[in-house]
Amino acid sequence: MSIRLPARGLSVLAVTFLLAAGAPQSAQAQDFVLKFGTLDSPQSIIGKGQKWYLDRVEELSKGKVKFEPYWSSSLVPSRQLLDALKSGISDVSFLIPGYYPGKLPLLTVATLPTTYSDAYTFGKAMSDLVAATPEIREQLAKWGARYLVSQPFPPYNLLSRAPVKSVADMKGLKVRAFGAQAKLMKRLGAVPVGIPTPEVYTSLQRGTIDAASYPPLLIVDFKLHEVAKHFWAQPLASNTSLLAIRLKTWDKLPPEVQQAFDQAAAENHAAYHRIVQVEGNEGSAREAFKKAGVAISPGSQAATDTIDKHTAPIWEEWIQDMEKKGLPGRRVAETFAAALAKASKEVPGR
Repeated sequence: MSIRLPARGLSVLAVTFLLAAGAPQSAQAQDFVLKFGTLDSPQSIIGKGQKWYLDRVEELSKGKVKFEPYWSSSLVPSRQLLDALKSGISDVSFLIPGYYPGKLPLLTVATLPTTYSDAYTFGKAMSDLVAATPEIREQLAKWGARYLVSQPFPPYNLLSRAPVKSVADMKGLKVRAFGAQAKLMKRLGAVPVGIPTPEVYTSLQRGTIDAASYPPLLIVDFKLHEVAKHFWAQPLASNTSLLAIRLKTWDKLPPEVQQAFDQAAAENHAAYHRIVQVEGNEGSAREAFKKAGVAISPGSQAATDTIDKHTAPIWEEWIQDMEKKGLPGRRVAETFAAALAKASKEVPGR
């Protein structure tokens, strides 16, 4: 015996069946829309490096991940991007460890001065350091964050109002620098001045400071080459930064989506080096220098040797400071130094 349902009943049943059948498929193909917060603009060289990683994650996830970017500190102020992960305001944040010395003390090892000369070295060494150091991962986790990948600045050099071609020329110069960079400037005979980056343009213009320590790409971003016409291409220091994801967000992602983040991270170092170091720092930024009439003086091995002698006590001071806090400062510093030396031999194109 067959049972015939009324047409209206069949319609309702069909709709119900389709909704039920579609539910698991919809959940499986669900998009994860993640808020991304950064202090950089998408037009900046660093911003372009960040965008490469976001785009690659979207591609590798086959569209399951979509980023909702908030550029130029439009989500939260730059120094609140770590807290934004813990509160849930941000899902992925661009972090500069030097902004959070009390919250991420071990990562400030990457702000110590060195004379390595490219973004790949800093980025790969940072990732190797985090992978080898559970204490760093624990410090990030305390703030609800998980490390994704390093997004480093190229080495810091010197832009000045008057020519600087050697360490001796730095004596007595008032130089904008912060953190461990300021300690190095003092040891080199300069007078470190701690002013915010937005104030550097007018300070150079008025002669309040004589020089500023930045990589070329940041000099161009802030148009500092308009008011200071001498550039010394000597590596002086570094300032490594990174992308981190909210732990609670990470834990909601299925394994294949997490794999997309990790694969993009593995590919990031070479791609980021190409975009930021080669095409940006050594390419478009240097071209902007030439158009603006900036005189470029090369660095030297003699300057590198002198600077290296002065960086050693700064690293030791950092180690002692960490050890007094009960943190493995010496192990972290030695691990990072070894990672830098190893990565410097693996730079693409060399």
